[in-house]
Amino acid sequence: MQEKRCKQCLQIRPLSEFYRCHSKTERLKARCRNCLLKTQSINRRNGTWKQTGSQTHLPNRTRTYKYKYKYQPYDPIKARRSRLKSKYRMTLEAYSQLLHAQGGVCAICDFQPTGTKDGLVVDHDHTTNAVRGLLCAFCNSGLGYFRDNTHSLIRAQAYLLKAKP
Repeated sequence: MQEKRCKQCLQIRPLSEFYRCHSKTERLKARCRNCLLKTQSINRRNGTWKQTGSQTHLPNRTRTYKYKYKYQPYDPIKARRSRLKSKYRMTLEAYSQLLHAQGGVCAICDFQPTGTKDGLVVDHDHTTNAVRGLLCAFCNSGLGYFRDNTHSLIRAQAYLLKAKP
């Protein structure tokens, strides 16, 4: 029977008393189950318990949340500028110039947005990430469903013309 020494209590215990750990070379935690459970219960009582996985350390998370929403009010223009820059490497000024060049309407169906909620979205080539133009949400979704395949779009047009009474 194989055994291992616990890093915390320094007792030699069988391998069945250690949790698995996929990042270690021996595939077992350094501390035995009893020591780990004791440490977790103490840390939970002290408020210093750190969860693993998708959640981060609670005190940092709370601090960040308080700072973000207390001291930095939501700015929709700043959010839009940041989204355009991160997704399309495009400035808000370039978006405005493209919108003006298209006459403020969708490049496919000539839909003119009435408010800020139903504005035009940026259409881009998914292979080169180059901006092609501004489209309404319906036209942009339609191109996405056809996976930017021009042959499929031509066949869809022929189908619609043939089926039209």
